[in-house]
Amino acid sequence: MANNDPSGTYEDDSGKKRIAVIERDDNLYTDEQLDQYRKSVGLAYDFAKQKYKDTGEQTRETIGKQATEERAGAKQKQEFSESDEARDTAQARGAYKY
Repeated sequence: MANNDPSGTYEDDSGKKRIAVIERDDNLYTDEQLDQYRKSVGLAYDFAKQKYKDTGEQTRETIGKQATEERAGAKQKQEFSESDEARDTAQARGAYKY
């Protein structure tokens, strides 16, 4: 059976697959390039975090607005129902004669 694991993976003592940490080769990147990469990663992380935060706030606002509209609609429906009942009762009393 062929091993389809990516290079640098191994099984630890518990049998879980792990990815080996690759140590930095000083000849590949300069410290300035690594610092720039770290800054870029930090910016991307901050952007994604803010995006999720904003999305969560918008979702909560939408849920709050929907709940408020549903309560207002239910209240209005109740008021209409009560006014219809009062009207019907008044019509019935006016039409009922001995």
